[in-house]
Amino acid sequence: MTDSQVLFPAAGHTEQRLLAFDSPTLAGYTWPYFTISGAQDGPTVCLLAGVHGAEYPPIDALMRFCRDLDPLTLRGRVIGVPVVNLPAFWERTPFVCPRDGKNPNRMFPGKAIGTFSEVLAHHITESVIRQGDYLIDIHCGDMVEDLLPFTIIQESGRPEVDSVAMDMAITYGLECVVALPPDTGPYVVANGSGSRPVAGTTDEAAAQLGIPAITPEAGSIGQLQSEAVQAHLRGLQRVFQRLEMLDGTPAPQSPPMLVREFKWVRAERGGFFRKAISAGDRLEAGGLIGQMVDLWGAPQAEITSPVAGVVLFVTTSPAILDSGLIVGIGVPA
Repeated sequence: MTDSQVLFPAAGHTEQRLLAFDSPTLAGYTWPYFTISGAQDGPTVCLLAGVHGAEYPPIDALMRFCRDLDPLTLRGRVIGVPVVNLPAFWERTPFVCPRDGKNPNRMFPGKAIGTFSEVLAHHITESVIRQGDYLIDIHCGDMVEDLLPFTIIQESGRPEVDSVAMDMAITYGLECVVALPPDTGPYVVANGSGSRPVAGTTDEAAAQLGIPAITPEAGSIGQLQSEAVQAHLRGLQRVFQRLEMLDGTPAPQSPPMLVREFKWVRAERGGFFRKAISAGDRLEAGGLIGQMVDLWGAPQAEITSPVAGVVLFVTTSPAILDSGLIVGIGVPA
């Protein structure tokens, strides 16, 4: 038996259910989800993972958190969807959905009629994200990304939303908070043609709906890393305590590094990339990122940093296409 909409159990109970969306484009898939109703009233938090289906620590953390959460101690409700991008999960596909070759985290809030990723984003927005007062969309570095733990917020220009999202991001407790101003998209991409915004993420869609949202990232290179799972579990516990949905107070931590500019560097010409950096490294403007050679090993170009900043993620695979993404650099505020 599957549900056509999210259903909550009676107060003080947890349920594990299946959700089927009313769209022929999504036919054949059912989404496992948790619903938890606390013994006491409170807000509703939506938890998503697996928007990129090969990001495993977030998926594991969401499953563990929802299974271990005692509804008798909870104030409020939780919706948890462990794997949003089911085709990518089953086919072990990084970044995109194999049904249409699109990145679902560029499609939100989606379209009622469109390709698989567009329609999936629409139904997740309408059936899940809209049901919540807060959104936490858990991510990590994908199969070919080394990553320094950080949390993204996409500001909406509404102080009452953005201040709560910032507080959630800081509370989550990762090393860096990437806070991006309104109308810039969630990232600024640097390449040979300059900078351009990238839109369509879950946190941007939620912010436009007036829902405070964060995207914490911890874990990398397609591994189920226990330390990354634990980082997400600690972060979720801390945010639920901060929202007064669970007893306790988040333990004090050092303030995170604040980033308000996120530069993505792409190769103008693809080839075999020999990286010279790792996640967490500090770069000066003009600093060496790595060397691109052709498939005879002949040098093509040296890739250098357009800014001074910190390497938040770097592509670990040497195989880089034309305009392929190499590195994301956070510029401290």
